[in-house]
Amino acid sequence: MIKNRIWKRIAALGCCLLTGAGLFSGCMAQPVGAAAADGGIVTVSQSARWTDLENFQAVISVRADGLGNLSWTGNEGNEDNESPEGKAAGFQSDGGKDTTEIEPDIISEIQSEPASNLEDTSEVLSELPSESTPETVSGIQSRHLVVWLSEYFQPDLPVSLPEGCLMEEMPIQTADGRSASIYGFRYKINPGETEKILEIPVSLRREYRYPLEKRTVSTCQDAPLEKGVENLCQGGVYIVEKSGDRQRIICQTTSDFLEIPAGIANFSVEISPQEENAVAGERLLMNARLINTGQVPLYDLSLEAQAEEMEVTPVWEKEPEVETDGAHAVLQSLAEGEERTLSFYADPSSAQKGNLRLKVLAKTENPVSLEQTGEALVFIQPQKASFTVKKTADCDTARPGDTVTYQISIHNTGQQTLHSVITTERFQMAGVSAAFLEQEGVTLNKTKTQAKIPEIVPGGCVNLKARVVLPDQLEDQNLVNQVIVVTDETGEDEAVRDQTSIRVENKKTSDAVSSGAKSGNGSSGAGRTGKGQAPKTGDNSHRELFQALILVSFLISALAARRMFFRRKD
Repeated sequence: MIKNRIWKRIAALGCCLLTGAGLFSGCMAQPVGAAAADGGIVTVSQSARWTDLENFQAVISVRADGLGNLSWTGNEGNEDNESPEGKAAGFQSDGGKDTTEIEPDIISEIQSEPASNLEDTSEVLSELPSESTPETVSGIQSRHLVVWLSEYFQPDLPVSLPEGCLMEEMPIQTADGRSASIYGFRYKINPGETEKILEIPVSLRREYRYPLEKRTVSTCQDAPLEKGVENLCQGGVYIVEKSGDRQRIICQTTSDFLEIPAGIANFSVEISPQEENAVAGERLLMNARLINTGQVPLYDLSLEAQAEEMEVTPVWEKEPEVETDGAHAVLQSLAEGEERTLSFYADPSSAQKGNLRLKVLAKTENPVSLEQTGEALVFIQPQKASFTVKKTADCDTARPGDTVTYQISIHNTGQQTLHSVITTERFQMAGVSAAFLEQEGVTLNKTKTQAKIPEIVPGGCVNLKARVVLPDQLEDQNLVNQVIVVTDETGEDEAVRDQTSIRVENKKTSDAVSSGAKSGNGSSGAGRTGKGQAPKTGDNSHRELFQALILVSFLISALAARRMFFRRKD
């Protein structure tokens, strides 16, 4: 019993070696035949061709001929009628004595046997008898034409299949270690049929398109996929026969191949500012636009942002699938035709202005070495320098000898910090000057007519105070006081001025006018009105008022006299 099992195992191994030698000698994608029971030949063939290479669409054609030579009654044919091809392919004639039947469990043991043990098996073969009588199989239950697509292709769904053809899906592990699935088609062969033709429209899977170099791939899966089947020899297309609990491959052929042209790998980089105007001291936001203009996906794109003509360090913004580290970033992938926009920023100082040249250096080594550069020239405008000045007095009217206090408010309304803010006080009348009051952070000159403020930040406000004592000799007038403010940023050409005016009334002059309007107290002039004096009425109104009253009275008297004259004449 043990010796019989060993013989079966070694016989199966010999069958595989013989067929493998035949395939190796030039049977690639060519019809391979097996002898039928009545002496005819059964063959299968497979071919493939591109139908739309631009979209990677193809058609796989499978053909089985000589099916009419197959016997469906069992125990027909003999050893003499079996061709060498049939023996090599493991074809079993129902009545032949030398037809080898291999139990499924032994097949699985042989397939799983390590290659290092094959020499030991060959040694046992030399110890066994050269002849034996294997069992025969009768009662054919079914025959199918089977084709399994390779991992490179998938059917164009939905597939229109002929009657009796079923599609199957099987999970596999690809050559590069990924989990995937392949599709198979099992086309039933019926008694009386002479041929089977199956055409399968397929597409190349996306991950295999656009290789860096042209390559040739198989269209069908040549590795054995049947379990418990006498298919020790590999073949992408075959006819499998089931008889009882046993299955066997009666003929097969290897896969045809298709050539995939090399793809183009390339990409572009463009950078541009997000806003039209860039101002010194404000954050500059930039966009980097990457486009895969090639036909292959790119991986691990390294990006480096650089600034020229200014000491500025660009910084990349965080994005999905992007690793950032300051001026460096890595984009994980960029598929063919894909476009990604990444952002980075730069912070020029308030003193930096003029042209800023920004660059983005992008490169990848996967799948090929590529390098591109994008650059943009951005003009950094200086910050706007502006301020307002407001001057007020603590009174509207004053008399000689009064003290008047002025307040000067300087408000920075621009974007720059104002430096060396110099404020000058002056009156339009000679001999009158105001002096600034001392306060913390403000420097005064010797005469205290000029104040210097070190700086005023944007939005800041500084209030100064100046004080003046009006001279005693001032006559009635409008006294105008002016302030002039200049800064380093604006210069003297853009000095800002403001002024305020107060009414000065001389008290002594008013008193003199009032005393002249009073009646005299001398002995010779008692009860009389002196020259140039206003009548004593107890009213302190000005002389001009009395003069106006006298003039009006004179006019009224003249009109009355004229009227009386004309009446008498009548």
